Formats: sequence, C-alpha cells, structure tokens
Amino acid sequence: MEKKNIFVTFLEKFVSLPLWIKEVLYIHLKEDMEKYAIGTSQLDKSDLYQYYLPTLTYIGKKELSSRDNDHEPKVYKFLEGAAQGLNALEITLNNYWTLEETAILNMLCIEKEYVSSPSTVYANAMALYFSGKIRIGEYFKRIGQVNVDQLDMAIRKQKELEAAGQKAGMASVMINLGLVSEEDTKNILYMKDESKKRFIFNTDLLGKSATPVTQADNIMNMTSQSQGANNAIVEKLVRENNLLKNKIKAIIQVIQGQ
Repeated sequence: MEKKNIFVTFLEKFVSLPLWIKEVLYIHLKEDMEKYAIGTSQLDKSDLYQYYLPTLTYIGKKELSSRDNDHEPKVYKFLEGAAQGLNALEITLNNYWTLEETAILNMLCIEKEYVSSPSTVYANAMALYFSGKIRIGEYFKRIGQVNVDQLDMAIRKQKELEAAGQKAGMASVMINLGLVSEEDTKNILYMKDESKKRFIFNTDLLGKSATPVTQADNIMNMTSQSQGANNAIVEKLVRENNLLKNKIKAIIQVIQGQ
C-alpha cells in the first residue's frame, strides 16, 4: 500500500493555524535561524537539497521493477519515493531516515544512473557534502565561493600547520585566509550536523490520513547495526517522539482553547 505523504499533512495542519499563532512561531523560527547565520531572505526553494525532486531514469525504473542488482532495501525505498514524485525531504520523513541517510542513498542512485542529479549548484553541493562525498573546501569551490587556486592554497596552509604540530580544520584555515566568512562556515557546518538527526512525526496527532509510525517500523530500518545499538537508538527515538508529541499537543490545546 502506498504511503501517505505525512509531511504534506503536517504542513496543511501548520498553515491552518490561526495567524496570531503563526506570527509567534515565525518570530521564534526567525530568531533561531539567525542564531546560526541562516538568513530567511537567503533561502530559495530550488537551492535547498530538501526540495530536490529525484526523477527516475529508464535505468532506474528498470532496476526498481526487476531489482536485478540486489541492492539493500533502502535503495529501493528511495527509488519508490522518486517514483511517487516525492522530494528529498518527503522521502526522508516517510522512511524515518536522517537527511544524511537520504543523501547517501541519493548519491548511490545518481552514480548508478537511476535518478537525475539536483538541477542547481547549491542543491547538488549540499547532497554531496551531506553524503560525505566531498569536504567543506570542495563544497565552497562547487558553489563558487572559492576557486581552484584558492582551495589549493588553503590545503597547503593546512598541511603546513599540521607539519608544525597545529591541528587546524579546513573551515578555520579558509576563514583565516579570508576566503570565506565565519557566518558561511557556521551555516553549512551546522546544517551538516543537523542532517545527522532523525525526525519522526507522531502521526496520531495529524489525523487518520497519515501513516502511523510504530516502533517496529523504526527497528526494520536499522540495518547493519548491533542489537544493542538498535535498542539504544530505538529508546532515543521514542524519547524524541514523545517530546515532539507533547509540543504538538500543546499547540493543539492552545488552538482549542483548553
């Protein structure tokens, strides 16, 4: 049975809130994003990897149907999401993955020519960076903030510092050389860290149209990990799920005047 798009359901609930509620939520979101140097005026849907819409190629459609290459189940889940017309964010949420997991699967599917690449430079660079295919220096080169010569200079400087016994990350080296700003690096490093976090809706509060999340679903998606690690992750997910449930319930109570 095809999964419902739970993120669309969530957005519908969110935008239906009274304006006086949305105004308060907007102010808090704006303050939080500015804290991490993410200006709302800089955001563009086409540049966000989350909005990237993977399109199945002929090879991808054939592999999804035949499964000749016997990939892990997650690969086919990604391809199924693409076949349903879901974007990267929706595929992530519908499968209870982190954005990093989605990016890793995405890059594999691109390399196998199963899906199209992101159409914008920024979205493509984010996918590569989140998936671990490139490092921060290459990320800045791909989005045009540094050129090849400047990146080479930063790499040489980093090696010089390491040879002198000083540990220096590429981000700090590039900042000290005046190649990028602290705000630029703070933004993408924060996004990289956030991409590793798992977000799960408590769909009971979204109505019957959404697919419920069960502990069994979470366990099924935890492959290549020990049982002990699985249990620890499940406990963490349950705690996060309960916290989210309480937040949404509080909003609903305000709306209903309770």
